[in-house]
Amino acid sequence: MNYRDEIDHFIEIAEKCKSDEPETITETDVLRAMVILNFIDYKKIADVFLGCASVTLLSTYASKNRDNLGFYFRAHINDILKGIEDINLPTDIRVSYDRKDHGGFLILDFRGFQFSFMNQKETALIRRISRYHEQWDGIRKKPCIVTIFNMAYQSQYLTNQTLNHSDLRTMVEKQLAIYQKGGIQFKEGKIYKTSDITPGKDLDDDYLRNYIRQKLFACGDRPVIVSGIFKRIWDKHVTFTSIKPYIPGIRVMPICDHINLYRPDVEKAIDIDSLVYGARYYIIGYCEEYSQSQRMGINLALDITDKPIFSIKEFNQMPPEIFSECYRFSIEEYISAQQKSYRLR
Repeated sequence: MNYRDEIDHFIEIAEKCKSDEPETITETDVLRAMVILNFIDYKKIADVFLGCASVTLLSTYASKNRDNLGFYFRAHINDILKGIEDINLPTDIRVSYDRKDHGGFLILDFRGFQFSFMNQKETALIRRISRYHEQWDGIRKKPCIVTIFNMAYQSQYLTNQTLNHSDLRTMVEKQLAIYQKGGIQFKEGKIYKTSDITPGKDLDDDYLRNYIRQKLFACGDRPVIVSGIFKRIWDKHVTFTSIKPYIPGIRVMPICDHINLYRPDVEKAIDIDSLVYGARYYIIGYCEEYSQSQRMGINLALDITDKPIFSIKEFNQMPPEIFSECYRFSIEEYISAQQKSYRLR
C-alpha cells in the first residue's frame, strides 16, 4: 500500500459516511488537533493532509461549541499553504481558489480527496500556488472527520516531526496527559496551557550568540520576523540589540546579541530620526551569511513589504498576509522561562 492507496481509502470512507450521523468530537480530539497545528513541521503530503484534517475537525467542533472554542485556529491555514508551497508537488496537492464564492473559497485536492475552506481571504501566497479551477466534489467530510483525522494521525507516511525535530505523536500524547491532570484547560473559547512548560535551552555558544545562529540557515529563502531594541545609528548601519524571534502570544528568549541593518535599506523603510533609543521594534528580513564568514546577518525584506521595520504599537497595522510569508519559529525551541502559561493559537 502506498500513499495514493491511502488517499483512495480516505475517499471511500468519506463517500460511505456522507449520510451517517455526525461523529462525536471530544475535547481530547480537539486538543490533539490543536497541538498538531501548533507544533507540526510540514515536510510531506501526509503532513499537509493531517493539518487540513485538524482544521476541519476543529471547525466542525467550533460550529456547535462556540463557547468552548473560537475560530482563531483558522490562521493555521496559512501555515498549511506555506507548507504546500515548500513541498512543491502541485499535481499531488491541487490548490484552487475562487474569491467570489463563499467569501473566498479554497479547495485543496489530494489526488481526488478534497478539503474545502470558506471565507478564506486571498493572499499573495494563495495567488502563487492556486493553479487550478476545481469544482467542489459535493462530499461533506465533517460527518466522518474524527475517523479521517485519526487515520491521518496514524499514517505511516507522516513525517511525524515537530518544528524542533521532536517526535510529533510523542509531543501530542504528552500534552494530552497534561490535560488529564488539569494543566491544559478550555476557557472562554480558548485553550490554555498552565503547567509543565519547558523553556527552550539557551545554547552555550558565545561566539555565535553575537550573530544570528547558524541553525537559522533552516529559514532558507523565507523571511523571518524578529524584534530588537534600537541602539545606535552608524554611517553605514543601524544597530538593534537583544534580538528575539516572533512567535504569536509567546514570550521568547533572545537568539542573538545584536544585528546591524544596512542603513540605506533602513532609510527606505522608516524615518531613522523617528527611531527611539531603547524602544523595541519588529524587523522583517532574510537571514543571510556574510561573504567569507561564518557570521549571519539580516537583510530587510523590502521585496514583500515597504515597511519591514515597525514599532510595537504599529504591529496590528501589518497586513496578515505578511505573516503567512514568514518562517515559523518553534515554540519548543525558543519559549522563555518567564512564560508561565500560554494559549494554544
